[in-house]
Amino acid sequence: MLRLFNTVPPNPALNTDRPTAALLGSLRRPVSSTLDVMQSRLVLLAVFAAAGCGGGEGAVFSLYRNSVTDENMRIHVATFDASDGESYNRGNCEQAQALFQGQSGVKTKFWCEKGSFRK
Repeated sequence: MLRLFNTVPPNPALNTDRPTAALLGSLRRPVSSTLDVMQSRLVLLAVFAAAGCGGGEGAVFSLYRNSVTDENMRIHVATFDASDGESYNRGNCEQAQALFQGQSGVKTKFWCEKGSFRK
């Protein structure tokens, strides 16, 4: 069986009584084992990163508008899902709504809804 190593295997000619030689010998680890450790760390990192994203569906707000030709149409404009919480996302959505609605010549209606975009 062929085994690859990520460090040079210890040289038997080295004096193993020296701390550096003992240390080099203990660092010897198969590459496949090193890759498994790296993959495990990446998976854990991804799990923790996903857990920290957003504050749940209740903290998300979406901005919609209707159409000039159909006032019952719902057109998605933006989603506010920052991890800073519900009041932050609601405030940003309402501010965007006011800015869009306040432009001169705008004939459509803008509004915010709690939750992610849905048709």
